[in-house]
This record gives sequence, C-alpha cells and structure tokens, in this order.
Amino acid sequence: MENKSLLIGIIAIIIGATGLGIGIFSVINFQVVEGPQGPPGQDGDDGIDGIDGIDGINGTDGLNAPGYFCNSRVDVQNAIDTIGSGSGTITITENITLDSTIDIDQGGDYIIQGECAITVDCGDDRTAFNIIDVRTCTIRDLKINATEISWITNVIFINTTNDNPVYIQNVQVIGDDLGQGIMVDSNNVWIQNCYITDFFMGIYLDKNSGSCHILDNSIESGIYLYSSDYNTLSGNNIKNHGYEPNGISVSWSDYNTLSSNVIDDVYSDSSNARGIVLDHAESNTLSGNIIGNVYAESVAYGIILYYSNLTILSSNRVNNIYSDSSNARGIVLDHAESNTLSGNIIGNVYGESIAYGIRLYYSNLTTLSSNRVNNIYSNSSTAYGIQVYNSDFNTLSGNVIDRVYAVSFSAFGIFVYSSQYNTLSGNVIDDVYSASLSASGIYISSSQYNTLSGNTVINIYSNSSTAYGIFLFDTPDYNTILGNTVAHINPVGSGYGIYLVSTADYNTVIGNITNDIKSDGIYDGGTTNVLANNIES
Repeated sequence: MENKSLLIGIIAIIIGATGLGIGIFSVINFQVVEGPQGPPGQDGDDGIDGIDGIDGINGTDGLNAPGYFCNSRVDVQNAIDTIGSGSGTITITENITLDSTIDIDQGGDYIIQGECAITVDCGDDRTAFNIIDVRTCTIRDLKINATEISWITNVIFINTTNDNPVYIQNVQVIGDDLGQGIMVDSNNVWIQNCYITDFFMGIYLDKNSGSCHILDNSIESGIYLYSSDYNTLSGNNIKNHGYEPNGISVSWSDYNTLSSNVIDDVYSDSSNARGIVLDHAESNTLSGNIIGNVYAESVAYGIILYYSNLTILSSNRVNNIYSDSSNARGIVLDHAESNTLSGNIIGNVYGESIAYGIRLYYSNLTTLSSNRVNNIYSNSSTAYGIQVYNSDFNTLSGNVIDRVYAVSFSAFGIFVYSSQYNTLSGNVIDDVYSASLSASGIYISSSQYNTLSGNTVINIYSNSSTAYGIFLFDTPDYNTILGNTVAHINPVGSGYGIYLVSTADYNTVIGNITNDIKSDGIYDGGTTNVLANNIES
C-alpha cells in the first residue's frame, strides 16, 4: 500500500510539472527496476518493519532506478539532468541525429543503451557523448555514425573529474578516417566488445588516463597510449590502413600489459607501418600477441622498442612483415636497455632492401632466449637473422635461426658489429644462403670480449662466393670461441668452419668441432690467437 501511494505521488508530480509547461520528455516512462529481495529491516521500537534492500547500478547500491525511454537528443539530455546525482537507465528507442553533444555531467549512476539496432548520428563535426561527472556510467548497445567529424574531434570523450568507473560496451563507432573514436582522459575506464573503424586513432588513452581495460574489441584504426600507465590491452583484433599506421602505439607510458591481441593487416602505401611500437616507455609486458601482415612502402616493423627499457616480450608471434621498396624488420630494439625477449617466433620477413629477424641497435643488457627466427629474405640488400650493432652486455641463448636468404648481398645468421661483452650460447643457426656474395653463420666484426660457446652452425652456403661457419673480421680481439659445432659448409667458392682474419688478435679458440667443410675447418690468419683441442673432420 505504501509503494502504491509513492507511485501515485510521483505521477502526480509529473502531471503537475507538465501542466506548468515544464514537461521534460517526448516519451516518459518511470519504470521500477526490481532488484533482488534484500534482507528485512530490523524492527523499530514501534514494531514497524524496515525497508527491503534494493538493487544499484553497476554494483552501486541506491534507490530503485527509474527507466527513461527517449527518441531525441533533447529527451536524452533531459533524462540525464533529471536523474542528476541519482540513478537511472536511459533507453534510446529510435535512431536519432544530434544537434549538439550529449553531456553526462550530473554526478549520478547512468546506463545509456540502445533498443535493438539503434544509431546515434553525430549530425556534424561534433562529439556524441561527453562524459564529465559521474559516479558510474555505462554506454552500451549503440551504433554511432561519425562520418562528418574532423581531425580533432572525439566521438566519445571520457574526461571525468573523479575517475569513477566508465564502461563502454558493445558499441559500434563508424568514422571516415578522421578524429578519434574513443578518447580517454580519465582513470578506470573499461572498453569492451566494441567495433571501431575508420578513424585517425580508434582508441586514444591520453596523459590523464590510467588503469584502463581495453578488452575484446575489433578496431580498424589502432590503439594509442600517450603518458598513460597501468593499462591492460587484451584480446583485441586490430587493423590499420591510416597514415603511418600502428596496430598499438605506447608512448611515454609505463607498466602496461598487452596480451593476446591479434594485429593483422597494418598497411601503408606511402610511409612506415608498425604492428606494435613502444616509444620512451618503461616496464611494459607484451605476451602472446600475434602480429601479422604488416606492409609498408617504406619500412615495415613487427615490433619496435625505441628508447624503451625493462620490457618483457614473451611468446609473441611476428609473421609476414613486408616492405615493397625498403627495409623489413621483425623485432627491433633501438637505444633500448635491459629488455627480455623469450619464446617469440619471428617468420617471413621480406625486405626489398635490408631484412632483419631481430635487431639490437645501440641496445645493451638485453636477454634473447629461446626465440625462433625463420624465413628472413632480402631481395636487393643484406639479410640478418639477428643483428647486434653497437650493443654491449647482451645474452643470446637457445635461439634458433633458420633460412636466412639474400639474393644480391650477404646473408648472416647472427651478426655482431662494434659490440663488446656479449654472450652467444646454445644457439642453432641452420641454412644461411647468399646467391651473390658471402654467407656467414656467426659474424663478429670490430668487436671485443665476446663469448661464443656451445652454438651449432650448419648448412651455410653461397652460390658464388665464400661461406663461413664462424667468421671473425676486422679487429675482432679478445673473443672466446669455445665448444661450438660447425658443419656442412660447401659453397661454390671457399668454405671455412671458423675463420680469423689477419687483424684478429688475442682470441681463444678451444674445443670446437668442425665437420664437412669445403676448405679449412679452422683458419687462423692472426699471430696472437690461442687454438687448442679443436676437432676438424
């Protein structure tokens, strides 16, 4: 009886307000949303029972939330303003075209949802939803058409003053290659099961954001983080055909986790293309991601770390990295320190110019372990399985490099240049081929104090020149070559198992095995090297 009286009172207030000319909705339906039965209240002194417990919005307890059924932008805005700091569910019942932005700014608990396949059209170069002040907010089950926006416009802009939870669920956002689909400038945002396409940036987490969850979305315009920390990006399917496209870009952002994302079809016909790029980022983790079909007219990258340190890359797959006129690079560390790469698979890297499986460039204290690099191909320049360039104190262990091919220049399984104090142990290099110049399994040049131990180098071949299992070239001093196995070096030209040039000094070559070598198992052109207990057959 008391509930019935309360409902009659509410209806009376609405009718009275309408009579005064201040009616607020084209369609109004205050609907009681039943929550589960709460515990009975305690008896008071007068013996009257307490009020039953009631449901909240997104886990927040509060009054039973009324429902608002709206068919225009004005209806939606009025419903938000009426809910105020309370709770309510707003259902958009018809397709609507906006004449201004919907501002969610009253500090309450809001659910805004579409009924069936409802489209919200931005109607011009404008933001659809501007989320400013909420206790919680959920936008779900909508399609937003934003084909008329400009470069700087955000279709959904989340910029809350208090970092309370915001949920964007099952929303389609369609653009025309400009602007941002969802712009986040707050903490504690969840974007899940959305489809976002044809923007300059699909999802952009800006400098005031953090602790966000980007989960299980399909995004055809990339995900971008700038100065945004402690985020989780997982289970997303990403494509990008934009200008200088990236699948995922993490800039000046730390402690983020990227896992189980599929980045497929990142394409540029005029510039560079990258699957994942970390730029000045610290302590991020990339695991179980699949990056495939990255194509660039200029340089194509699977993953690049640029001035980014303390990163863990584990069990990622990088496949089909292709450049039609320049370089192709599977995983690159550029001026990056103290990173760990383990269990990654890099395959089918094709460069019209240089091709790299893994490249360390001015990068120190890196651990590369148990990675697989195969099918690295250069048509008109050099092919590298792993390149270590001006990089010190790195450890390469248990990696497998097979099928490194160069048509016009040299091919290298592992290439070490101007680098000191590196350890190469237990690696397997198989099938390194050059059609025109020399081929080397492991190549050490202008490098000192490196250790090569327990590596297996087999099937190194040149169709017109010399092939080397292990080649020490151009002042490679104070290196240790210990317990390696080199076999099947039978090129058209000369073939050597281990070769030290005349400028190689104070190197130690002990306990190595060479077998089936065309010319010499071990050739020492220097005068101060130590050779002992090697077996040549």
